[in-house]
Amino acid sequence: VLVLYFLLGSINVYGANSQAVATALARLETFQTLLGAQIGSIITLGIGPIVTAPIVLQMLVGSELLPWNTNTQEGKQKFQAAQKVLAYSLTVIQAVGWVASGQFGNVAGQPGLMALLSGQIILGGWLIIMMDDLVQKWGFGSGTGLFIAAGVSKQVYISAISPLTQTGELYWSV
Repeated sequence: VLVLYFLLGSINVYGANSQAVATALARLETFQTLLGAQIGSIITLGIGPIVTAPIVLQMLVGSELLPWNTNTQEGKQKFQAAQKVLAYSLTVIQAVGWVASGQFGNVAGQPGLMALLSGQIILGGWLIIMMDDLVQKWGFGSGTGLFIAAGVSKQVYISAISPLTQTGELYWSV
């Protein structure tokens, strides 16, 4: 799973404006590390949808907008199923939001390009969710923790041996 995660992080989004991606990367480098993402690749969203879904559901259940009793087995199962559906849905919403906001270049008036870019990011987000499920079921711990640790470890290793940041500037002059 970890090898697949690193492989997906090295597949750039086809059709993206490389200058716009570099600008987004410079602004959101810390975001990328915290969410196990790789901005500009198909796993641009990282674990964002996986982390956001239970927070939203907990707020809805806690405020009793969703009248579920999560103390029962049935309530827990309902909550977990809704969490997965919401994570997949948030992946679509966040991917379209990233593309529409211009993080991959100006796509205004180009619905085909917007669909292409969004589709790639959605696919990557869904793969991250499936890999998280795989690690939770057959591995140890959670996939989200694994992806964050892998991203941080990669960043520390690269920073230790390279004098350049991901945007090509000298690390010490930033």
